[in-house]
Amino acid sequence: MGKFLALGEIMLRISNEAGTRMFSEPALKSYLGGGEANVAYSIAQYGVPTKYASIVPANPLGDSVLNTLGAVGVDVTEVYQDGPRLGTYYLELGSGARGAKAFYDRAYSSFALTEKLPWNFDELFADVEIFHLSGIVGALSPAWLENVMLLLAEAKKRGITISFDSNYRAKLWSPQAAGNALKRILPQVDILSAGVKDAKYLLELDGIDLDDVAGAYEKYLQAFPNLKMIYSTTRTVISSEHNQLLGTLYLDGKLYQSQLHDIKPIVDRIGGGDAYAAGMLAQYYKKQDPQAMVEFATAASHLKHTILGDMNQFNEKEVLDFMQSGGDVSR
Repeated sequence: MGKFLALGEIMLRISNEAGTRMFSEPALKSYLGGGEANVAYSIAQYGVPTKYASIVPANPLGDSVLNTLGAVGVDVTEVYQDGPRLGTYYLELGSGARGAKAFYDRAYSSFALTEKLPWNFDELFADVEIFHLSGIVGALSPAWLENVMLLLAEAKKRGITISFDSNYRAKLWSPQAAGNALKRILPQVDILSAGVKDAKYLLELDGIDLDDVAGAYEKYLQAFPNLKMIYSTTRTVISSEHNQLLGTLYLDGKLYQSQLHDIKPIVDRIGGGDAYAAGMLAQYYKKQDPQAMVEFATAASHLKHTILGDMNQFNEKEVLDFMQSGGDVSR
């Protein structure tokens, strides 16, 4: 079987301890993270041959990207080291009814400044079975949106399955700009991670009921019949430390739902969606039963909520053990 390839920007995250304010906390912690990198890091731990492509600076921060991803077996030969800086974002962790807040400092990063793609496409896509990227890449600049379209076309020419996560970020672009981009991107996509709100507020599809997940997926398929699989999560936020999570998958005209996960206390929810995507894509790659796919992915996301940082730290066996034992002590 071929490789899984993810392409996107990885950043340095700086965050406080829960229960403090970001800019009054004397000791801050740093982590690496970014949607596509989080997926690559996680999916490699599930035994899927994985490659990651990006552009990072030729300095110790760029080196840390190679070392972090390489440590779990991700092929980083397509990570170029060039440009001025690694993008940064600050995350103030929330508490109780006070939600977390992200502040971006990613302008003029090595990745964002790139206009002409550095990759040889035959080498980039060699032996690739699934190509994954997200809407964040296209949101960075008009040049990057055109690069996304070029990358999709090159992957399509080679018969590669395309996985796309809408990953809408209101601080990067408007709903109208995101919707216009999605209307260009989605006709090229095979596997889509997107929710009901994306259909209603970004794509403005007619007749969307926010409480009808299956109906929304049907609307996606009517608008984009090329889609083979759609998945997302439904999250109920009770407090910053307490969420309920339900995984959903739409495949071959049927809706699959996971058991409801009551996640309390949450240590860090950043990267939970990427952990879900990685779990889903790994199980799809391994041709697992649809119900098993959605249960595994939701369990993987649950586990991510229990650790600090953007990247999930659990391998396949640990996720499967968690599905069997829940929070019981493993002796």
